[in-house]
Parts: sequence; C-alpha cells; structure tokens
Amino acid sequence: MNERQQLLLELLLAAPKTYQPTKVLAEKLACSERTVRNDLSVLEEKCEEEAWFTLLREPGKGISLSVSDEIAKQRYLQTSAKENELTAGSMALIGFDLLMATEPTPMSQLKQRYYLSSTHLRTLIDELIEWLHPFDIELSAKPRVGLTIVGSEVNKRRALAALPHEAGRSSLIENEMRSYEVNALKHILMSFSEDYALSFTDESIQRLVIHILLMIKRVKLKQALQLPEEDILSIQQHPVYPTILELRQSIESLFSLVLKDAEVVYLAMHILGSKLNQPIDSEEFLQLEGEKQAEQLTALLIEQLSKKTMMDFKEDRHLHEGLQVHVYAAVHRLRYDLPVNNPLTKEIKQLYPFLFDLLIEVVTDLEPTLGFLIPEAEVAYLTLHFQAALERLDKDQPRELSVVVVCHMGIGVSEILKARLMRAFPTLVIKATVPERALNVYLKKEPIDLIVSTVPLALKTPPSVIVSPLLNEDDQANLRMWADKVERDHVHKPISLKTYIHPGFIFIHQSFEHPYELIEYVTNRMLQAGVVEKEYPHQALLRERKASTAIGGGISIPHGDPRYVKQSTIALITLKEPMNWEGEAVSLVFMLALREEDKAKHRAIYQQLGLLTEQQEKQAHILAQTSIKNVLNNL
Repeated sequence: MNERQQLLLELLLAAPKTYQPTKVLAEKLACSERTVRNDLSVLEEKCEEEAWFTLLREPGKGISLSVSDEIAKQRYLQTSAKENELTAGSMALIGFDLLMATEPTPMSQLKQRYYLSSTHLRTLIDELIEWLHPFDIELSAKPRVGLTIVGSEVNKRRALAALPHEAGRSSLIENEMRSYEVNALKHILMSFSEDYALSFTDESIQRLVIHILLMIKRVKLKQALQLPEEDILSIQQHPVYPTILELRQSIESLFSLVLKDAEVVYLAMHILGSKLNQPIDSEEFLQLEGEKQAEQLTALLIEQLSKKTMMDFKEDRHLHEGLQVHVYAAVHRLRYDLPVNNPLTKEIKQLYPFLFDLLIEVVTDLEPTLGFLIPEAEVAYLTLHFQAALERLDKDQPRELSVVVVCHMGIGVSEILKARLMRAFPTLVIKATVPERALNVYLKKEPIDLIVSTVPLALKTPPSVIVSPLLNEDDQANLRMWADKVERDHVHKPISLKTYIHPGFIFIHQSFEHPYELIEYVTNRMLQAGVVEKEYPHQALLRERKASTAIGGGISIPHGDPRYVKQSTIALITLKEPMNWEGEAVSLVFMLALREEDKAKHRAIYQQLGLLTEQQEKQAHILAQTSIKNVLNNL
C-alpha cells in the first residue's frame, strides 16, 4: 500500500463501525472520490490477505471497518507509525550507509538497523535507485551477498553531498564527525574567507563544510579520488591555487592526515564554485579565469529576459551585480561538474513558472555557446534574481490612473479642484473636467479608471468617488483609498483562462502512458484545427526534453515555440489517473500554444496557472466533471 492508502486505513480504523461517505474521506485525504474508490479496492485485497479486518460498504451511508483481531490491529498501527516516522529520512539514511560502505551490505542488516519490513525496505530501495540515477550511479543487489553502490568516486561524493536532510538539522556527514572537528572546520573556512576577502555566503560555507567532511571521511576509508590530468594541471595554474594550499595545511593539521593533489584540486573547484556575497569589483577578482565568461553570460541573460518580458532589466544595478556573482560561481560549478542542489527548485517552478520557463528557453539556446547545459537547479536560482528585479520594477513604476473630473460649480472651481488633485495625487492623470450632462458622451470616447465628482452619480462603472470642491483632508483620504482599490483591482485582475480554452480542446478523463504521448496527441489535434503550424508538435516535445513542465500541485503546462502558433489557444486535459510526469504526480494538463504577439498576457496566464496549483479543492471539482460545459464552469 502507498502512503495515502495507509492513511485511509488508519482513518477507518480510528472510527470502527462508523460509516463515512467517500466524499468525506476524499476531503480528509485531499484527493478525488474516484481515487478513494480505487484505494478501497486495494484495502479489500489487503483484507483478504490478512483477515483481521473487514471492509463494510453501505449504500447511502458510506464505508466502515469491522475489526476481528485487536492484537493484529495494534501491531499494524505500531508498525505503520514506525514506518511513517522513518519514511521522510530513511531513504537518505540508507543511501548514506550504502554510499559510504566499502563492502556489500546485506538487506537483513538494513532491516534490523532501521526496523523495516521487507516490503517497506524494498520500496525505499526502489526510491533510492531512482534518486541515484541522475548521478550516474547504480545499486547492485546480489542474493546472499548484499547491496553495493557502483559508480565513480566523484559521483558518489556528489550524491553524498546532495542527500536530503531535515531543515534546521545537521547534515548526515556532520552527525558522523566529532562536534569539535565540525566547529573547528567552520572557523577555518570563515577565517580563510576573511583573509582573502572572498565573502562566502552562509550557504557556501555550509556546502564547503559538507564537502570537506566527506573528503576527510572518504580519504580515511581509502577511497581514492581520480580526476582528469588536464583538470589538475589547469587548477594548479589558477591564480587562486596558492591560497588553497594554505587552506590544505590547516585541514591536514586539524584531521591529522595528508591530502593528495587530486583532493586539493577538487577542493579548489568547490572554492571557485562557491557563492559570494559581494559584487565582483576588485581588479584581482576580475582577472580570475571564467570571470569574463560570467560577465558575458550575465549580459546575455539580462538582454534576453528584457526582450522576452518587455521589461527593462538593463538599468537594475542590483540585478547585474547579484546575477554576475551567482553566474561566476555557477560557471565554475558546471565546468567541473560539481553538485548543484537547490531544495527550492520545485517551489520556484510552482511560484514563478513564467520566468522559470523563459529562462529555460534562454539557457537552452545558449548551450552551444557555453559548452554545457545549465540544469534546472541553477535556472531556479537565476529565476529568483529576475523575480526580485521584476518586483522592483513593478514597485518603482506605479501605474498612472486615468481620471475625469465632474464638477457642478463651473469652470473656475473645476480648475481649482483639478490643480489640487494633481498636487495631492501625482499618479492621477486628469484627462478632462466635464459637466455631469456630458459625462456619458465622454466615457464612450475615452477609457477612464476613476471618476472624481462633486455630485453623486448613477453610473456603476467606472467607479466614482465624491469629494467637495475644495478637496479637504477627508476627501483626500477617501480618494486615496479608492485609488488604491482601483490599482489593486487592476494589478490582480486575472485573465480568464476560459478566454483561450475552446470547448474543442478540452479532453476529459484521458489515459496516456507517457507525457510525450499526451503532448504529441494534443498538439497534433491543434495542428489539425489550424491553430499551430506543422513545426509546433515537434517543438513542444523538444521543450519537454529540456526540462519538465510540471510545476507542482498536480499541474503540468507543456508548450512549444510561440513562433509556430497561429492563434493563442490553451488545451485542457483531465487525466483518469495521475500520471508520473518526471517524478511529479500530474492530474491536470494545460497545453499552452501562445502567440508571440500576445506576449504581454503570457505572464498573467502563467500567474493564473501557478495560483491553481495551490487550489486543490478547485482542481478536484474540475477533475470530477464529466462534461465539457461543467469543466468550463468550474475553471
């Protein structure tokens, strides 16, 4: 049983002989009633296997359980609690043990050490195998011998450094070392940072601590590190290398060992790949290898994002400095294939899908120039830099509100009122002052955000605020409140997804074996309908291969190159069962085909889709619908 099915069983066990409707159970489990019904079938199979409980179904009343063996029930609950407690971190613990081991580890040893059942251990091993795959590492399981991690020493260390641990807790390698050694190493690194004015971030210090501790442990286990000879020679000729040799002496003294040249070179790679707090401005730093490339890449990123978002990022000094510092470190990390771990990648994709997606396009286009591919984790960090810049631009450029003034006291008083309004509210653009009788005619000719009137008006739109001709303090406060409300309504006014979703592109309760199959099917339907050009289906598949378009919260937003879109269209696909979309469980798919000419609206569309990832109840309503009309009504 999976975690949700275990929770369903525990919910029923907590209220024996009490009938609960599937709708109530679905709400408690945050899933659809269809999913609950499928899970109940799994529970029935378990009931037949173990025979200590019976599943009861009563039409009109719901589901209940009858327990025939209380001892078996308590044993199950105790085992389940222990396994649930370990689930979050046990994969990492097992991974750490196996990656550190110098000889095969019997499964019986792991079962005993972590109090795991055979079924649960196999589940965790499968999870570990999948997790290790991106590091080019395999897990070998031989009967009567045990489990062995197979891969290069560099890749093993990359995996060890990336193993997850609970926020706020020490890393797994820190727990293996003496506390005074860890504290002394942190002190050495901070002193090194200060002596050479490197200004490492706290995150960089922590990553260096983990790398060095892993290095020490692996050296003591006699696990030699092999690096290409050209990399060793290149780093040893680097201007920063003499300072690394001083750091080497401090580390060797602390841990009473001797580090080989390959280890020192690998340490230098990590130093060069570490993030800095300060901008790159000193002559010495500018002369370091890779800085010129970082400078050019920073300029290219800013130029491309300015074009794609139609926002002027070029004058943002904070963006340029922060981005160049990050890019400099990233270039070294990628050049030397150092581990890139960004625990926020999933959240960043979900919160800022618009910028993340644009950056994926940009860095993919730059790959031939750079000579390496920038992975999702790095793109997520870049996204944060541009998101902060975007928010600064939004803040620094308040939208001007178009206003018409209606005054019943003649031209002279109207002009005085207009002058006072302009002085008190610089962001108000006074388009005209008109008498009440001429207002309707004027509004038909000019778009207006707000009416400022000295008399009550019957109009409901645009909104109007009543003031006295002299615009006293109460009037100003009232007007300020109304202006803020109009601005908020404008900024947060959502673009309706329904505008772009045609009933002919809604596919209900579909089943596909793979995301590529879904993308190919839907884009070909778009091609047949004439809303995209013949290149679009292939381009959409290419985009998906670059990086997963799953943005979390059960939603994916595949798309292709806007140049091949004739008419902006969004297809909506609800899936009969959640699909594994590069590790994400996806139930709702929005296939986006958005024209370049509609670029100004792209950001708002992405924001709407990002918001939907947090609205699980709304998603459940959409997934439950069986007609196109009802799907549209629930959007």
